[in-house]
Amino acid sequence: MAKTVQNIVDAATAQDIALDGDLFVQDTEEIIGRVNEFVNELYTQLVAYVPYYYGTKDTLTSSSGSSGRTLDLTNAGAITPFRLRKLEIDGAQLFLVEELAQGAQPSPRAFQRGTTLHEVGDEWGASGTVDVALTYTRGPAQLSESGTFSQVVDLPDRWTHPIKHRLTAYLLRKDGRPQEAPVYEQLAADALEVLVMYLKLLHGEGELE
Repeated sequence: MAKTVQNIVDAATAQDIALDGDLFVQDTEEIIGRVNEFVNELYTQLVAYVPYYYGTKDTLTSSSGSSGRTLDLTNAGAITPFRLRKLEIDGAQLFLVEELAQGAQPSPRAFQRGTTLHEVGDEWGASGTVDVALTYTRGPAQLSESGTFSQVVDLPDRWTHPIKHRLTAYLLRKDGRPQEAPVYEQLAADALEVLVMYLKLLHGEGELE
């Protein structure tokens, strides 16, 4: 069963008897913002170690024209691509190059500015739109800070432990007890280490001691 923000808030406040959940989580926008921040940071850390776990594919259609066409990466599902892995047009690789070093790869090529890909010359094929297949590591679904605690967190259940511990540490600092927060920050770091090892073993990148 997927965990909601409320589940994480309940688990975080339950770790310290002096934390009154009603008092410290009244500002739902603030708490959802912190949970969202922690989830984004966790994704960043996981992708750095194991980029393929959240790998996915999508096909986007470029702007129309005969040259200099563009591809808006924010149209990849509802989630902006986190890291591009491979691009293809009609099964042939589309090479991603630096804008100022376009000669580093053969055609067809594209360079990236922000979340937009730009065609090099007219290398994407005949005039009109072009379908580009993307393989990428996605980012997390974003929580709405104006929403409620019933929103589902985009992580498997057992992976929410680092988020729970970090929220406890945040609430302790908010409660004026910063000296107690490092205990939970260390618990979050330990939970992350276990998670990373699991993912590395899952993808054949780690070794059992």
